[in-house]
Amino acid sequence: MPDRREKAVKQAIVDFHMDEESHWVATLACGHTQHVRHRPPWINRRWVTTEAGRRGMLGHILWCKRCRDGEPAPDVAAAVRPAIPHWHALHLDNALLADPNLEAVEAAFRQAFHARGEPENMALFIRPAPAGQQHRSLVIYFTPAAEPLARELGATPCRRPPDPSGLKLQQGAPQARALLADIP
Repeated sequence: MPDRREKAVKQAIVDFHMDEESHWVATLACGHTQHVRHRPPWINRRWVTTEAGRRGMLGHILWCKRCRDGEPAPDVAAAVRPAIPHWHALHLDNALLADPNLEAVEAAFRQAFHARGEPENMALFIRPAPAGQQHRSLVIYFTPAAEPLARELGATPCRRPPDPSGLKLQQGAPQARALLADIP
């Protein structure tokens, strides 16, 4: 028997809201919505119970059953999509040669960070190339609060960085590390 998800469409989470029964609902990029309840022991989504947890799941992919069934998307999708901040990643091709580019990104970040009053959710993280593999790319991650700068620098939207243990806080508020916390 084929998996019903085979015909479903993958959509990113772009926002959250509570319904009239106080259950969390994810708004998907297509404009459809899906409940994302935390009801242990059957459904364990502890991340939905905190602001940081929900923020960390922005961009996470869900299967949209309504798209699968051909249901038209509501008009809210266009209004929601541009307003939702996302993590962004900027890849510098060669970690050995990245220093001048990284310095330029850091200088631009410092200026934006100070101009915005040094918000505690704004930071720049890097994933250094593994030892002995400096020819590999260096990845710079911008928190959602740094989205305008990230776009200006050509960074691309992404999900919350995987494996936060390998990330280094390069610039910004140390409190932003909470945005990387593991979400069960």
